[in-house]
Amino acid sequence: MKIRRLVAYIIDWYLITFLMNSLLVAIDVYKKGSLISNVVPISVFDKNEQLVILGILFIVEIVYFCVIPRYAFKGQTIGKKILKIKIINNNGSEATFMNLLRRDLLGVVIVEGSFVPLSNYIRNVLMPYVGRVPVRYLVYLFTIISLVSVSLLVFEKNGRMFHDYIGGTKVVML
Repeated sequence: MKIRRLVAYIIDWYLITFLMNSLLVAIDVYKKGSLISNVVPISVFDKNEQLVILGILFIVEIVYFCVIPRYAFKGQTIGKKILKIKIINNNGSEATFMNLLRRDLLGVVIVEGSFVPLSNYIRNVLMPYVGRVPVRYLVYLFTIISLVSVSLLVFEKNGRMFHDYIGGTKVVML
C-alpha cells in the first residue's frame, strides 16, 4: 500500500503542478497577448497580481485536494482513484471536508511544505517581503519535516504521515 500511496502522490503532484503552471501561463498570455513561455514563474507578475494569483492557486488546491475527494470521488484524489486507495477519517468513516482541509492546507502545504507546488508559490511571493535567506532556511526546515513525514510512512505501522495526523485521517486500500 505504501508504494501505491507514493505513486498516487506522484500522479497528483504532476496533475496539480500542470494545472497551476497552466493557470500562470494562461494569465501571462492574457496580459501579454501571446505565448512567451510554457513555464511562467509567479515572480514575473507584480506584487498585487501575485497575491490575487496566489488566492486563485489556493482555490485550485482546495478544489483538487478537498472538494473533489469529498464530493466527487469519496476520499480519493485522481491519483488515489487510479491506485485504488482512499482517505478516510481515523474512526473509519468518510473523511469530512474539514478533515481534508486540515490535512492538505495545514499538513501538506504549511507543515510539510516542501514537495508541493503551492508551498513553492507561497515562498516565492513571500521572498520580496522577508528576503532570500529566511526563505532558504524555511525550505531547509520544510524539507527536514517532509523527510521525517516520509519516514513515518515507511516505518510507522499504519503508514500515517504528519498530514494524516493533522487531518485526523488515514489512507486505506479499496
